[in-house]
Parts: sequence; structure tokens; C-alpha cells
Amino acid sequence: RLLQIFDPYNVSTASGAPLRAAFPNNLIPVSRQNPVAVAAIKFYPDPNLPGLPFTHTSNYFFSGANLANGFQETMKVDHNFSEKQRISFRYSLVRQNNVAPNTWGEGNWMSANGNTTTTNTNNPSFDYTRTLSPTSVLSVRWGMARQFGYSSLPCEPKCNSTPSTLNFQGPWDSPIPPQFAPEGYQTVGTGRFTLIIRGEDVNHLNGNLTKNLGRHTLKFGAEARLYRLNYAQPGVNDMLARAAAADIVVLQRH
Repeated sequence: RLLQIFDPYNVSTASGAPLRAAFPNNLIPVSRQNPVAVAAIKFYPDPNLPGLPFTHTSNYFFSGANLANGFQETMKVDHNFSEKQRISFRYSLVRQNNVAPNTWGEGNWMSANGNTTTTNTNNPSFDYTRTLSPTSVLSVRWGMARQFGYSSLPCEPKCNSTPSTLNFQGPWDSPIPPQFAPEGYQTVGTGRFTLIIRGEDVNHLNGNLTKNLGRHTLKFGAEARLYRLNYAQPGVNDMLARAAAADIVVLQRH
């Protein structure tokens, strides 16, 4: 059902109980509309369906598909220096790219989706084996796995967000615009923490010495691992946008 919008500043107590006056034609006067909400609501796409009877809600439909690409290259080199020494080297590179569709249309940088995720994984490894004697073998191995990931904003490299775009009074020196989440409606604005940059790696080094003594085998070894987590997820605390989000609900309902 269509909800009636009342004027919170026009309350009568003539009957002994507070009675709010309704806005004429269920429309909020332009002079009373929140300028930030007015600017944000313009980013909603135009309806492409008639919607439900009377309220005309559910009037937009979009169908799209994620575009995913993956590539992997691997090389391996083995070399015997002699009967007692040999090395082995292997390197793999995996590249993945995922592009999500912008459900509000290309160029709408206030859409809540449409970001691109890129992941590159490097995996080199090295092995050295030396036969010290007919009963002794030395082995040294090293390997590393490094993954670089980047999750971009729908409006890379920087959103066209300026204070004047959303009628803000004051500076807004951030590449990420604020996000508005009116109750019962689709969020306006990209995720506050959509931008993710990470570079994680694991280094693994181990060595062992194997010695055969008759029917017994002795093995000595050691290993070391280094884990590094490099992670950045800059975001924007947009508490100031909550009041405007409430006003968006009112403007949408008239």
C-alpha cells in the first residue's frame, strides 16, 4: 500500500491529542528535501518494468554474467652436474581475473557492484641433491608461494565523487564516495571497504641428511618457514550519510 507522508513540523493539538498534517498530494516540498538525499537518489537507474500495481515497486530488472579468465604457465628445469649432484627448478604463474557486471549500467559509479578482482600467484621451487658417499645423501629444498590480489572499485582509478556531486558542505578527499543504505531499498554507493590490496607469501626452506648404517637409516634435518601477510583495505566511515539515507526512503515513497 502507498504510505502517507506527514509533516513532522506541522502538528496540531486542537483535539487534545497530537495530530500530524499530511503533505498535500503526498509530496514533500522541494524546499524541505534533503539536498544530499536528492543528489544521491539520482543515481538509481530508470525503471525498465511497470512494477507492481499501485506502488510501482520492483520496477527494475538486470541480467548479467561475471567474466572470469584464468591462465597458468609452468616451467621446469632439471640438470645433472654429475652422478653425485643434480638440481631441479620449477616455476608456476597463475593469473586470474574476475569482472562483475555493473547492474546499474556502465558509468554509474554509485552502483553497489561492478568491481574487478585480479589475483596473480607466483610459485618457484628449487631442489639440490648431492650424494656424499654410497651411504650418505644431502638434500636442500626451497619453495615460495606469493599471491598478489587486487579488488578494485567499480569506478577505477578514482570515483568522480566530489563534495558538490552529492551536495556536501565541506571537503571529501577520498577516492570512495559515501554509501547510502535506505531501509527497504537497494544500497546507493559502492561498498565502503570494496578496495582490497594484498600481497601474501610463504617461504619454505628445509634440508636433510640421510645416512644408511647397515639395516638402519638415520635422517637429520631442519626446516624454516616465513609467513608474510601484507593486507590493505582502506575504507570510509560514512556515518554522516545515515540521515540522508532516511530521507531517501521518504523521497522514494512519495
